[in-house]
Amino acid sequence: MSLNWTAEVTWYLFGALMILICAIIVGWNAFSKKNKSALYLFISFLSFCFFFFFTSLSFLFLSFDLYRLTHFLGLSGMFFFLIFINRSSSDVISPIIIGLMCSLTSLVWIFIFQPDSIIYFFGFGYASLKTSGILSFIGNFGLMFYALSANYWSLRIIFKGPKSIIKPALILFIGTFFTITGYFVWSIQYLLGMPIGIFFVGTGFLIIAIVIIKEPKILYVLPFTAHRLVVIHGRSGVSLFNFNWLDDKMDNEIYSGLLFALQKCSIEVLKKGDMEQIALTDGILIFKKSENITVGLLSSKSSKFLVECVEKFTYEFEKKYTQKITNKVYRADQFSSAIELVEKYFANVPSKITT
Repeated sequence: MSLNWTAEVTWYLFGALMILICAIIVGWNAFSKKNKSALYLFISFLSFCFFFFFTSLSFLFLSFDLYRLTHFLGLSGMFFFLIFINRSSSDVISPIIIGLMCSLTSLVWIFIFQPDSIIYFFGFGYASLKTSGILSFIGNFGLMFYALSANYWSLRIIFKGPKSIIKPALILFIGTFFTITGYFVWSIQYLLGMPIGIFFVGTGFLIIAIVIIKEPKILYVLPFTAHRLVVIHGRSGVSLFNFNWLDDKMDNEIYSGLLFALQKCSIEVLKKGDMEQIALTDGILIFKKSENITVGLLSSKSSKFLVECVEKFTYEFEKKYTQKITNKVYRADQFSSAIELVEKYFANVPSKITT
């Protein structure tokens, strides 16, 4: 059997390679830092890598079955990317995302096996494959929605991320803009008679890979503001450490006393166990209690990623200062080096302290 080796096959392999580089970089961050949010992005990139790879194989062998498979790989990539975006800004997965993905998957299942849903195409001067009819519309809508979501993600980092990463954030936006340009061109490339959309997409992912290599923490930017982080002794309620992201003149002892009183009330008066969160009109108070300390974070909003940051900070704080915490006599300045833990786990929380 002769192989249908064309320029289109080469471009798709190029795109697969660029996305694979992104997946490897994100995967290393996800597994080395045990970050669940980055894991979803890793799965998304890996799904799109296979999407491009199997699309190239479907053109190479002119295989309808491989071409059908690519649609489900694309849906998988889009689903996990939307979860990644949603996880950084919300406590729960949006029902809109679930509904959208269920609807798209159902429509693909219905139409992908219909006669003439996939056809041979010779408009580029050689044999190729393409979708037609409703399936073509569904595929283009899905890819465009993914590209728009990627641009929303990069713009959110620019406007709501720390000022220290504004330059890589702008470059990231250029990369995501290349991808959306590629998908626009992709949608009309059959009219142009040139399969050049994949060139823009591959270039966009190459730019994204470079940005992530130079500034890995750009993956974890939180799109809202944290106000204050407080650590108190679990039994006495004495303040051990506090950190502000905003200009706040409120005495730290007031925050410490509030945290201690709320935890005591929850455990001893209400007898409902440890308190985890308190929803406020314009924010939320997140608690994390360990054996010897209680950590409280006041933020404008909560998300699964932010809660994980609080949990990791609490574990590392207690691990680092166990001996000092268990002493009967301790001073707050003994824990001043905990600023390193703040920089480690909350590096991408925007600071609004004026200098």
